[in-house]
Amino acid sequence: MRAHIDVRLIDGDLLTTAVDLACFKHAQSFYGADAAAVRALTAGGRHVEHDFEVASGGAHVVDSAGALAAPRVAFLGTARLGDLRYHELRLLATRMLVVAQGERAASLATTVHGVRAGLDEAEAVLALVGGFVDGFQRGLGGDVAELLVVESNPARARRMREALAGGLASTAGVVARPGGGFRVER
Repeated sequence: MRAHIDVRLIDGDLLTTAVDLACFKHAQSFYGADAAAVRALTAGGRHVEHDFEVASGGAHVVDSAGALAAPRVAFLGTARLGDLRYHELRLLATRMLVVAQGERAASLATTVHGVRAGLDEAEAVLALVGGFVDGFQRGLGGDVAELLVVESNPARARRMREALAGGLASTAGVVARPGGGFRVER
């Protein structure tokens, strides 16, 4: 079990981010990044859309077969988008760590969910990363050494990094890293 994990928020596209496991929410329909992932995964005909429908609380992991940069893709079922709140984002983050542990992933990436559906971007990123911190410090994550939060909008990514810097500054076991990001220790 690892003693620490590095967490960074980067500008980019989750579909082209090279990690062991890309994680998407499934809010009982497809929106944003998860919809784009499903389009990419089904374009080659290997999968069909209903392969990625996951009940709230469930998870489904598939081989991307080169459709995404990550070789493995996880869809984690959540409440419907209109019912998705900050507490659910914290729980979703810990569930992602459990899935990554089962997959023996050394790196995982996800997006901040819900910001285009009315959640405050600063609170949403703090809830998601807070869930990763909580879960990792409770022993979840297995071999995960790096966790990337990917944001496609550069201005939003900058604001989210600022929110994380302020929100995590006094969190026990969390240390800011030179060049950005944080190291979370157990």
